[in-house]
Amino acid sequence: QKIQKKKKLKNKLIKDVQKLIPEFDTELLRIEAEEIIDIEPEPPGNIVEFKRIKKPTVRQIQMNKPLFGSDFEKCEWLQQNGCTCQEDRMWLNEYLQSEEYKNLYGGDL
Repeated sequence: QKIQKKKKLKNKLIKDVQKLIPEFDTELLRIEAEEIIDIEPEPPGNIVEFKRIKKPTVRQIQMNKPLFGSDFEKCEWLQQNGCTCQEDRMWLNEYLQSEEYKNLYGGDL
């Protein structure tokens, strides 16, 4: 019941934000908790140690966006990792309609 209540509150918050600020990217509010990956232990003798490595969240991946040497590199990165803002979405849509994209990829993916 507690989990369902939290989900309802979160969904209500997202709907309220969409009503108040329609241009706000609500995907940032939908980010889930980090996943923790356990790695097989390498025991030195009889001692067993577990190392925990945190898997980067979608937001962390997006915030560490690299600098691109060309437009097609940026296009590939955005298609793999998603657009972080409206500006990226607009740029990607324009690039998908450009001559460079048509020459490189032969049209739509």
